[in-house]
Amino acid sequence: MATTSCFTDDPSVLYDLSLSIEATLTPRDDAQAFVDALVARTSLEYAAVWLQDDTGTFHRVHATDTAPPGPGQMGATHPLWRRLQDDSRLSLSAEAAAGLFPDRALSAGALVVHRLDELGFVEVHDPARPAPFTEAELEPLTPLFDKLRQVL
Repeated sequence: MATTSCFTDDPSVLYDLSLSIEATLTPRDDAQAFVDALVARTSLEYAAVWLQDDTGTFHRVHATDTAPPGPGQMGATHPLWRRLQDDSRLSLSAEAAAGLFPDRALSAGALVVHRLDELGFVEVHDPARPAPFTEAELEPLTPLFDKLRQVL
């Protein structure tokens, strides 16, 4: 039986992503460096970091140029954030993601959203992915997301 390959199987990609965190002097620049490296080194089309402000509103602080249309902010009562309170990481088909993001449509692929504790979350989209990512595929990203959370 053939196995499919995922970018998280490549140690050089994970190493480059690790180096992109704390490569700059400001947290927002670190967020930019991380999502830019993530999209540049993988088949992902889109990545973004969302951070919560003092009022509880989430703002997309950095996203790649291929960000899907839609607002760059959301409230703490948004269905996505409420779902992330129960599951710290979500891997969804485009159809399932539409239920959480009714204001923007992903035509195909898989969306991953990883909560950065109470700071916010990272989201990534792979339009060519035929099914959501598995936990085994996403597990190598956990230390990277933890490191990003620490610098933010």
